[in-house]
Amino acid sequence: MQKNIRRAFIAAAVASASLFNASNVAAQPWVGQSFLAPSAPNTLLTSISMTGLSGNATANPFLAQIFAYNGAAVVGPALFSLSLGSSFTGGFSLAPNLNLTAGGSYVVLATAPTDWISITVSYPSNSYADGEAVNCFNGNCGPVTNTGNDVAGFSLQFAPTTTVAPEPGTWALSAAGLLMVGFAARRRKQQA
Repeated sequence: MQKNIRRAFIAAAVASASLFNASNVAAQPWVGQSFLAPSAPNTLLTSISMTGLSGNATANPFLAQIFAYNGAAVVGPALFSLSLGSSFTGGFSLAPNLNLTAGGSYVVLATAPTDWISITVSYPSNSYADGEAVNCFNGNCGPVTNTGNDVAGFSLQFAPTTTVAPEPGTWALSAAGLLMVGFAARRRKQQA
């Protein structure tokens, strides 16, 4: 029965079955949104949310994960991962504080466990210009071609990355400490 549910989900969620081969039909689906990191210095991903997702599994947890993305597949290991539990509704919000490459392509996915029962996704509009809703199976991804839209409630917030430079008082205190160590070493040498 679970295999029939999986096949029904895939048929409903993907308009063109040619995106995924038949051997992937029973695979764990990943549903999410692609996005681009902005130009420097605003490359620190501080929050990301999607409200248009819900999932239900027997026992194992769904994961919210962020990957680098080449437009057809996830690239490398997950850059960020957080458990959503075996059942979630109303999507999710993350605070990854993840420094991304300026202009890089990424994807945030809700990855289903092996015992998943259902996933519900809402694609109401195309409100985010630099990405699209995607379905992935075994790491191979494709756009949700029947909508051309984004996952409901998709939003990102980026902050500038900052380089930390010591204040002048810190430099002065460090220099004074080094001078005192040098003075103590010289005095010790003179006494010997």
